[in-house]
Amino acid sequence: MTSADRPTAILFDAGGTLLLQDTEEMGRLLGVSIDAAWAHRAHYEAMAEYSDLQLAGQDVDWVWWMERYFTILGVVDPHLAGERTGHGYGLWNRALEGVGNAVQQLRDSGVRVAVVSNADGSVRGSLGTAGLLDLFEFVRNKRFNATDPFA
Repeated sequence: MTSADRPTAILFDAGGTLLLQDTEEMGRLLGVSIDAAWAHRAHYEAMAEYSDLQLAGQDVDWVWWMERYFTILGVVDPHLAGERTGHGYGLWNRALEGVGNAVQQLRDSGVRVAVVSNADGSVRGSLGTAGLLDLFEFVRNKRFNATDPFA
């Protein structure tokens, strides 16, 4: 790869890209034990189904995804689990394995990195809890300049 082929900046989403949910806290809120590896797999399985339905023109949303996720996890009354966990807000604070090192390697090679998220405003705190916040030039939640997010 030549320097002309290398990106100068990368914008990351947070949930499912850099962070996953804290399964210990989620389990405490639900009164069950949740295996972190199984929750990791369930996240992407539910997301794949969600994406397929979206591409097929079906009207599915975050509430649908959460119910499907908790169904895959085997949680009793999965339709209530989203509400019982505060819809996941504040739980997305566990870094995916290797993410910190990968982002640091990008920075070391001169690539600018930032986070742009549609989250509720808790992403800075979540990245901080995960030990990732200082790796990013900036973090934007909900509203940002889509033409030049680095502005």
